Amino acid sequence: MLLLLLKGGVMILPRAARKISTTETYHIMIRGINRAVIFDDKNDKNKFLEIMLDTKEETNFELYAYCLMDNHAHFLIKENEISISFIMKKICGKYAAWYNYQHHRVGHLFQDRFKSECVETNSYFFMVLKYILNNPVKGKVVENPRDYRWSSYHEYINKSFLTDTRFFLDMLHNDKIKAVDLFVKELNKEELEPICLNIDNVKRTDIEAEEIINTEMRIQGIKAIGEISVEKRILLIKTLKSKGLTNNQIIKSTGLSKSKVIGI
Repeated sequence: MLLLLLKGGVMILPRAARKISTTETYHIMIRGINRAVIFDDKNDKNKFLEIMLDTKEETNFELYAYCLMDNHAHFLIKENEISISFIMKKICGKYAAWYNYQHHRVGHLFQDRFKSECVETNSYFFMVLKYILNNPVKGKVVENPRDYRWSSYHEYINKSFLTDTRFFLDMLHNDKIKAVDLFVKELNKEELEPICLNIDNVKRTDIEAEEIINTEMRIQGIKAIGEISVEKRILLIKTLKSKGLTNNQIIKSTGLSKSKVIGI
C-alpha cells in the first residue's frame, strides 16, 4: 500500500527508494540549490576534496572519477561496507557546514538529495568515466580535459592521491604506460554524447524555466513569440525541451497554445 505523508496540510508522496546497484557502483551528481555556485574558489574545491579523502578513509569507498564544476559535481563511486547514501550525506553535510561558515551564509547549499544512477557493466563504467572527465569540455570551460585542474584526469596521468586509478587502467592494459596512453586517446575521441546522469536531466523549477526561456529568446533575437515564424518557433521549443523544460512550463511561460507545443 502506498502511504501518503502530510506536510503543511498537503498530501505528498514519500520519496522513491534509490535504485541499488548490483556492482555497488554509482554515478553521482550533486548541484547547488537553485543552480547556485557551491565552489566559489580553489579553497572551496580543495576543502571538498579534503573532506572526500577523510570520508574515504573512514568508510572505505572507492572513487574512480570526480569532477568539480562551479555549481555542480560528478563522481563515479563504489561503496563497500558503507552505503552510498551515508557516504554522500557525510561528505555533503560536512562541506555545507564549512561552506556556510566560511561564506557567512545560512540555509541549504545543495538542491534536494544527490542524484544517482547504477553502473552495472564495464562498458557503461567506461562511458560514465569519460563523461565525467569531459564535463568541463561539455560545459565549454576548457577545450581539452587535461586543461581542467579539478577532476581526476591528472591522477590518471600522474600520481593518484584520491582516485583509485588502477581499476580502470587495468581494464585498458596490464602495462601502466600503455594503459595511460590508451586512457588519453580514449578520452579525446569524438563520439556521440552518452546518455548519462546529467545536470540537464534534473527537473527544472518554474523559476528556472522562465530564466531559460528569457535567455534563449535573447540569444535567438526574439522579442515577442507571437511575431516569429513557424520555423523559428519550432526551433525555440525544441531548444527549450532539450534543456529539460516540460510542455506545461513552456505553455505557461510563453503563452503558446498546447497544439503548438505538444508533439514537437
